[in-house]
Amino acid sequence: MAEPVAGYRSRRRLPVTLLAMMLFAPVLATQAGQSIEEQIETLLAQYAAAKEARAYDSLADFWDSDDPKPFYLAEEMARPATDWQALQAYWDATRDASGWIDVEYTLIDIKPMGPDELLIFLDLRWDMTFEGFARPIGGSNRTLAGLRRVDDQWRFHTWVEAPLAPYFYLRELYKLNVRPEVLERQGEPSPWEKTR
Repeated sequence: MAEPVAGYRSRRRLPVTLLAMMLFAPVLATQAGQSIEEQIETLLAQYAAAKEARAYDSLADFWDSDDPKPFYLAEEMARPATDWQALQAYWDATRDASGWIDVEYTLIDIKPMGPDELLIFLDLRWDMTFEGFARPIGGSNRTLAGLRRVDDQWRFHTWVEAPLAPYFYLRELYKLNVRPEVLERQGEPSPWEKTR
């Protein structure tokens, strides 16, 4: 996976009680003294907390509801959701077919697109229980998201998950398949250890 740009901090895991409290104010209000990076990391932490709490009805609160054409493409979607009804239907189906979910977003880079528009590139790591699978499943994705500042709050208008091509994805899975005791014996770091 890509390394964060120098100066950007990886998403930190926050205590569950703090995450739960943040759900009651689901959209980031701009804080005086916060950098853009800190604002976006806070937004991503709140978005992840909403998903982990299975508060799928609140996910739209993180989006610019005045945008007539949201754009959302998850890795498992053949075509993007491009209206609010389709987007909510996708979130509802995800909620109905899944059990617990653990989501981690790591901000990699930010590209300003104007005074109130940003593109962000992030790594997405997810683990979950899902209908039809006997055991939990998980995966990683690169994600490109578009954000717009609305009333001093950053809100999504675009979300595109971009998994690695199959050859490269399988190569990464091979790295994760080395037994931990062999890595330890050989003095190699675990592929699960954060190097950021």
